[in-house]
Amino acid sequence: MKKYIYIILIVTTVVINAKIYVPDQFSVQYAGNTGFVSIGGGYNFFNKKIATSFSYGYLPKSLGGVNIRTFSFKNSYTPWQININENYIFKPLTIGITIIYTFGENFFIKRPSRYPDDYYRQTAIRLAPFVGSSFLHKTKGYTDSINFIEFYTELGTIDYYLRDYLYSALDEQYLTLNDIVNFSFGFRIYF
Repeated sequence: MKKYIYIILIVTTVVINAKIYVPDQFSVQYAGNTGFVSIGGGYNFFNKKIATSFSYGYLPKSLGGVNIRTFSFKNSYTPWQININENYIFKPLTIGITIIYTFGENFFIKRPSRYPDDYYRQTAIRLAPFVGSSFLHKTKGYTDSINFIEFYTELGTIDYYLRDYLYSALDEQYLTLNDIVNFSFGFRIYF
């Protein structure tokens, strides 16, 4: 009986607070270390200056040599925005970091026993810093459920690319920024 009371309390709490659990943005992104394409949802805080989102990405075997699936946790900060007019906003700078978890037998957190010690570093979790910018179009008034549509671009890298780049500069075996930086773009719909 106690078990059922707990279940009822949990379900009631979720139903009462359902608005809290519904994301206030939906996004689709092309590239950016999260897959060929990734989709997800997230939350905005402090007048859309801070955003947190989750996404699922996929890179097909035909493009990557193996099917790759990712789950990403992205955090970003936009220090200021420029109101172009009553319907358009430009965000010239967004900075952030994404934590990417990659699924599959070729990706691991703990090194499999088939590899010698220190042969490979873990491959499943990556930190991906990025910078970007975006344009927002206010749609409130045109539709009841969508407040903004945002188009964005980002330049990013992955932690070990950045580390290898810095070591390369010290050893005078230069990697270029083109070797480590990626470009992504996408759109978000704000509810």
